[in-house]
Amino acid sequence: MQIEKTDVSAVEIQLTVTIPPEDMAGRVEEAQRRIARKVQLPGFRKGHAPKKVIWQRYGDSITADAVENALQDYYRAALQKMDINPLAPGKMEEVSFKPGEPLVFKVKLEKAPEITVPDFSDVSVELEQPQVSEEDVLEAIDHIREQQAILTPTDEPVNEDSVLMVDIQELDPSGLPIVGRAQRDAHIDMQHNPLGKDFAEKVMRAREGEQVRFIIDTASGSPEEKKPSVHLEVTLKSVRRKELPPFDDDFAASLNPKITSTDALKEDLHKQLTARAASSARRKMHNHLIDALLREEDFPVPPQMLDDYLNRLITDSRGDNGEQDAEKDKAFKEELHAVGVRNVRWFLLRQVLIRVHELKASEEDLEREFEILSKMSGKSLDEIKATYADKDKRSDLLEAVTDRNIFAFLEKQITVVPVPVDLATFEGRAPGRIIAP
Repeated sequence: MQIEKTDVSAVEIQLTVTIPPEDMAGRVEEAQRRIARKVQLPGFRKGHAPKKVIWQRYGDSITADAVENALQDYYRAALQKMDINPLAPGKMEEVSFKPGEPLVFKVKLEKAPEITVPDFSDVSVELEQPQVSEEDVLEAIDHIREQQAILTPTDEPVNEDSVLMVDIQELDPSGLPIVGRAQRDAHIDMQHNPLGKDFAEKVMRAREGEQVRFIIDTASGSPEEKKPSVHLEVTLKSVRRKELPPFDDDFAASLNPKITSTDALKEDLHKQLTARAASSARRKMHNHLIDALLREEDFPVPPQMLDDYLNRLITDSRGDNGEQDAEKDKAFKEELHAVGVRNVRWFLLRQVLIRVHELKASEEDLEREFEILSKMSGKSLDEIKATYADKDKRSDLLEAVTDRNIFAFLEKQITVVPVPVDLATFEGRAPGRIIAP
């Protein structure tokens, strides 16, 4: 077997493999024997037809069978001989063979790019430290109270505490209903009114059964982006009054029997909000760290590996019953191309970090993780191990622990700059829009 290796790019190579005629002759003979054992020709017992007759009838099939088996075997042998570990199965580009001649095939392979571990001493990332205030805790409590609110039908007019069930009909500029542009039985909480100030002004003091018309101005600051205003008619089908449970010790105990006072509830919520924000801040910092490391080391992305990754995203986005759509798939790939490049590059760099610094999670790491999960969940160690007996779940857990090893190592090498920030700013929300734990 002769092998010629050609570098196509920094991440692609082409192998040209030549198999001598004498090696292929034996494979052709074996393929002919396999087919001869299966076929039965008129005038001959099964498996006893002369070779010449078999060849005349099935020569093309015999050749194809011999080549198919040879390609698989010699492809693996070529990789082993050249000490190549491709990122994915190679792509056969040219195959040439005739009986009595050598088999020649070309295969294009993708390899991992040459990656140098970055100089961590030059890497600096910010770690936001969200500060949870008394107002944040009280907003979280109000959010919980709203979730437990009682809605009572009322004949009273709409006010700030009303919850409405409405039909919404879009109108043309002349005031006529637009067919097919209606929404039935929509719920609107006036404390979180999604239809805007004009609607609030028109509907306030209205009663069940009444209709109000208003306009939503969709024009933006840019003339190029201006859209026509939306004319709507809203029919009030029901008006209900929202009654929040009182914030007292009984309310606190209803959320957690171990909490017996409002002060204890506020303290518990403060801890939960702080822990959640801190965890989110660390994940955010890790993403910034990944980007910083990728900027330190520039290396190309194997094109087929990227395409395979994007195809997996497309398949996942379709779901089990999704149908293929070439145009949508193309647009999807274009939209996520930059994200795909970033994620594939991080995968490759991550593999290098794991190998060079021996960061892969061990069985001992996994045992410690089982113990932690057991304490956190209240389940026995055997129950936890049974949960992760599934091969895929166990693999996912190993990857998660490996990720923790990677970032724990990196955080010791880089400069982490703490940045205090209020919780509302960190979560990118307006005051009063807190999401409770």
